[in-house]
Parts: sequence; structure tokens; C-alpha cells
Amino acid sequence: MSDILDRKEIKYKYYLRPGYGVKTLLIDIFFGAESEDFIMDFINTINSINPKSISVNDIWMNDEVFLEIDSDIGIFQISKDNWGFGFIMSNTNQKVLFVIDKILQNDSKFLKVEVDPDKYKYNSSDH
Repeated sequence: MSDILDRKEIKYKYYLRPGYGVKTLLIDIFFGAESEDFIMDFINTINSINPKSISVNDIWMNDEVFLEIDSDIGIFQISKDNWGFGFIMSNTNQKVLFVIDKILQNDSKFLKVEVDPDKYKYNSSDH
């Protein structure tokens, strides 16, 4: 019964995975990112690393919001669009993503789903 109650709290599901055709990792919020609450819930969840907004860009051509965030553990970016895609990225400091991943795993609103990283490798025979 408590397992069912725990599942009701989950608002967001994510992968920690490589980007397509590259080795750098990102956090892919594949469920719940379309919520108006997503960015505030995310920022509140990672509050322990003191996130501070450096810049906010509204990319109207893609209906995307792109935030650059500084924190105690380094700089990272948040990308969210109107189609329900959300990404947390840091090309220069991958350690940031591992710390954020650990924080998210300890919050009942977020559920990490394991994924096969080979699924995101570039395959030249596909092109």
C-alpha cells in the first residue's frame, strides 16, 4: 500500500543519459516537464546547492526557455519547451549532473528511470 502512495507523489520522471551521438551526459526530464511548476519544483529540490540564475533566454522560435544557473557545485543549464521536453545540461562540468542526479533520487517528486546508454550512440549505418 505504501508503494502506491509513494507513486502518487511522483511528478517527474527522468533519465541520466548521454546526448545523441556524444559522450557528455544530460538529465532528460521525459515526464512532467510540461508542467508550469517544473522549473520551480526543480530549483526548490536542488536548493541545497544554492542555484542562482545567471541568464534566462526565451527562445520564441522553439517555444523554449533556456536558463543558465550558477551553484555551489558549478554552472549548468536548464532547457524547457512547450512540448514537454526538459533537459539539465553541463558540457563543461559533468560532475554537476551527478550531484543533481543524487539530489533528485532523494526527492519523492522525481523518479529516475534507468536507460541503456547505447541507445543514444551515433550509428553511421543509420544515415
